[in-house]
Amino acid sequence: MEVVHVRRERCVVSSVIVYILGFIVVIAGLAMAASLLGVPEQWIIIGIVILVGIMLLSLSSRFRNGL
Repeated sequence: MEVVHVRRERCVVSSVIVYILGFIVVIAGLAMAASLLGVPEQWIIIGIVILVGIMLLSLSSRFRNGL
C-alpha cells in the first residue's frame, strides 16, 4: 500500500508542476503580446497579478476535487 501512495504523490506533484509551468507560459505569452501592442507596463503587471490569482484559485479547486 505504501508504494501506491508514493506513486500517487509523485503523480500529483508532477501534475502540479506541469500545470504551473503551463500557466506561466500562458501568462508570459499574454504579457509579451500586450507589450508588443503598446499596453502600459502598469496594466501588464496588474494583468499578471490577476492571472496568478486565477491560477492559484483553480489549482486549489483541483486539489479539493482530487485532481
